Amino acid sequence: MDHLTETEIIDLIEDDGSLETESHIAGCSRCRSVRNLWVDRLEALREMNRETLDESELHRLRVLFRQLGPGQSRIPHLIAKLVRSSAAAPAMARGVASGEIMEFHAGPYTLMLRVGAQGSQSTVSVVGQIASVEEDREIGGTFALTPPDGRVRLSDVDRFGEFNLTELAPGTYRGTWWFGDQLMVVHKVEIGTDDEP
Repeated sequence: MDHLTETEIIDLIEDDGSLETESHIAGCSRCRSVRNLWVDRLEALREMNRETLDESELHRLRVLFRQLGPGQSRIPHLIAKLVRSSAAAPAMARGVASGEIMEFHAGPYTLMLRVGAQGSQSTVSVVGQIASVEEDREIGGTFALTPPDGRVRLSDVDRFGEFNLTELAPGTYRGTWWFGDQLMVVHKVEIGTDDEP
């Protein structure tokens, strides 16, 4: 028996499926199990971003989740903790000469964020780098900063763990990094504010 593709299953969840795919789900326990995993995963994504994403952004993140593929359980969440900020942190992220530096740790990963100085501009840029203490771990994926009441900002993370976000309004953001079966969350990132993170 041919099973449904993940795209067909997600389309069915999003009410874009055909009667044929609905009929297949009803009679196939494997495809029904995969559908249930995607229902849980997409609901978790909506819940995490419900107040901050419009439909086009939700679609882009849904595509990212399609690329991750369903696992046997939910994606494990790594919660990043702030360990150093400002001049106390070593310069790891390249590309910005001044501004605030923040270092976060989560599991085997270190996340460095360097916020550019605001100066005369109303927005700031963030250069980041994700590194692993385990040398053989790959780095890549997507990093997102989400404000409580605005549009999520996404950047691809290159194979060196580096990413760049520009034209960010000062404020408090939630950071999220997706890569393979990893999901790292930074609950509070102060960007371009006078407050200490």
